[in-house]
Amino acid sequence: MNSDLLPPSARLTESGEFRSKTSGNKEVYLVDDNADYRNLARRIFTEFLPEYKLQVFERGQALYQHLMLVSANTYKGRMPGLILLDLEMPGIDGLNLLKLIRQRLNTKNIPWKTLPVIILTNDTSNDQAVNCYDAGATSVISKPSDLKEQTEMFEVICRYWLGHHMPY
Repeated sequence: MNSDLLPPSARLTESGEFRSKTSGNKEVYLVDDNADYRNLARRIFTEFLPEYKLQVFERGQALYQHLMLVSANTYKGRMPGLILLDLEMPGIDGLNLLKLIRQRLNTKNIPWKTLPVIILTNDTSNDQAVNCYDAGATSVISKPSDLKEQTEMFEVICRYWLGHHMPY
C-alpha cells in the first residue's frame, strides 16, 4: 500500500504496518469494576500496546466525573479518543453511562455523539445488545477469556478507532 495515499496523520511503518500519529494524542478510557480485568488491561497496554495511552476507571461514576472535567473549555490535557465500558457494573452501569455520554455531555471541543464507545461484556443477550446500540454504542463485544485473544481484541479496536477511522 502506498503511504502517500493515506491522510497526513497516518503512515505505514518500514515493515508495512499501519501507524497513526494521531493515536498518541488521544487516550483510551476503560471502565470496569473488576480489579483483575483492569490489571489485565493495564498489562496488555503496557507490554503489547505501548503506543496507546490507557486510563482506567473503577466505576461509571468516576469516568463520568472525569468526562465532565474533560468537557470544560479550559481543559488542557489529553482528549479521549475511545471509551471501553463494561456493561454490568454496580452504580452507573455501562448502558446508563453510555446514555449519559451521548445525551448529556455537549461541548465544542469533543463530539460526544460520535466518539467511539464500545461496550464490553462477559455475556450479553440480543436484547441487551440492541439496547446498547439504540443508546449509541459503537459496538458491543464479548470479552475474550484468553490473554492472547484479549490482546488481539484491544489491538484491533485501537488500531481501527484510533488509527485510520478517526470520526473527528
